[in-house]
Amino acid sequence: MSINIQYIKQLLSVYKRNFFYLMKKAVLNFYFQLTPMEALIENMNSVLEQNNSYMTYFIASYLLEDHPERAEIFKKSKHLGLPHGYKHFNLRECSETRALREIVKAKEIFETNGLENWCFRAPYAINTFSNLGKNKFYQVLQETGYKCSSSEFQDFPPWKPINHEIPEYVMGRPSDDQIIDKLGIWDVKIFAKKVMRSIRKTKGSLIIFDMHPIRMGQKRFLPALDAICKFANKAPNSTLIDFKTAVSSYEEDQTENFVCLTGDIDTWTYFDYIKRLK
Repeated sequence: MSINIQYIKQLLSVYKRNFFYLMKKAVLNFYFQLTPMEALIENMNSVLEQNNSYMTYFIASYLLEDHPERAEIFKKSKHLGLPHGYKHFNLRECSETRALREIVKAKEIFETNGLENWCFRAPYAINTFSNLGKNKFYQVLQETGYKCSSSEFQDFPPWKPINHEIPEYVMGRPSDDQIIDKLGIWDVKIFAKKVMRSIRKTKGSLIIFDMHPIRMGQKRFLPALDAICKFANKAPNSTLIDFKTAVSSYEEDQTENFVCLTGDIDTWTYFDYIKRLK
């Protein structure tokens, strides 16, 4: 029962100012997850490959714990899977014990499944450790064996890595949930233009966009994804590049933008929300 209350507390902590938005997301996610996650991932992978790049997915590791066949999707692919917590709990609202479990168990499950696990993305992009703050978050990541993090949104350019105990590769705005869920924009041309604007107004940035497959893998949004990829490859001083290559080759003083597309997978099916109660 205590775990059930903890999970409810998690939801309220993230959506406490807008319960209507939580209900809206619940309905939208049910609709979006009528399409199997395997198909959504394949759709996004196909678009990226057509534009000479690869996706990176940050995956809540409980989704792989009893499903090695899901891990096989990423083991047999050039598209990367990396840890995104264990049960996808808000680290700021967790006890120190539970926050540590989110970080450590995520890595352990990825290692067990033979997947790369060098970078961590905090659930809900909240890069703090319980009530001990950011410094403790990065210290724990380093002690656990992570080489870097991509856990923080930065609203305005330039988007460049921030040095902590380990590097933080910040994410740029906008994100797909911000456009589709919050603003209610489903027009693919408007969606693409909003993302292109962010690329156009900076130079020398490492721009990491968060594009969840639950939305962007839907056939209706694939034209927007394709348009963003094509723009990133043809815009002046900009190139579309996969996350792993970008992290290893980005230089602080470069003038070219590196544009990376990543996507979080918090649930594989709609019923995974119930699994977090256990």
